[in-house]
Amino acid sequence: DSLILLEGGSTYFPAIEEHLQLATKSIYLEAYIFSADAQAKKISDLLCLAAHRGVEVKLIIDWLGSAPLLFESDLIAAGVQVSYYNKGWFGRFGFSRTHRKLLVIDGMTAFVGGINVCDDHLDARGKLIGGVRWDLAVQVSGKVVEHVHIAFLRQWQRLQAGALHPKNIIRRIFEQELPWSSSHFMGVHHGSHASIAFIARDNLHHRRDIERAYLKAIGQSREEIWLVTPYFMPARLLRKSLIRAAQRGVTVNLLLGRDEFEILNWAVP
Repeated sequence: DSLILLEGGSTYFPAIEEHLQLATKSIYLEAYIFSADAQAKKISDLLCLAAHRGVEVKLIIDWLGSAPLLFESDLIAAGVQVSYYNKGWFGRFGFSRTHRKLLVIDGMTAFVGGINVCDDHLDARGKLIGGVRWDLAVQVSGKVVEHVHIAFLRQWQRLQAGALHPKNIIRRIFEQELPWSSSHFMGVHHGSHASIAFIARDNLHHRRDIERAYLKAIGQSREEIWLVTPYFMPARLLRKSLIRAAQRGVTVNLLLGRDEFEILNWAVP
């Protein structure tokens, strides 16, 4: 397994564009924001070209984050399968949203992180944000990609007609989503060496999986913690865990976002 850290759109988009052009079998992309700027148009065009050459292309975008999608008609005409997550302010999943940013190419390479399909200098409406949006993603290969692949297809299945029929819900729970099923923690371990793990959070059965993983990692920390996030409103357990780590001598570093949404500034010190 290998991992490459990608910093910002200036490194992320060239990497995914190269892989979109080389895809031969499948492209699965899930995003919260698929914007209407030139960068998003370039990604849309590459998805269309892939579909034209026979690649299976599936796109999940959040209704609140991306609707209306400017390129929807072009994508559908090219053969891209487009699915909105939870249409409406209160859809069949309540107010839940998908904030995932996943891309899986041919089941061999995956991109996971916090970067949406949009220009780093612009907001979702195409207006300048007064700076450069800074975010991170990772490019991974190896066994862990299979689990990113599974997470996407599981989400896709939930969005299809009939997915909420009781018999389908029961089957999915028993086959895929029981808490004691190893499939919900998707990691590759290498003994005492560093490991790569993919942990899938959803709004149904695995709402706290990422939080639990954070608490475990923080609790085991001995030297240093870096927590980088645009939104920092930690629950009591996470706050206590960070404080305890600092009290036992761990260097705890918080790199937090500011000023994207004014309401968040009230919550973030």
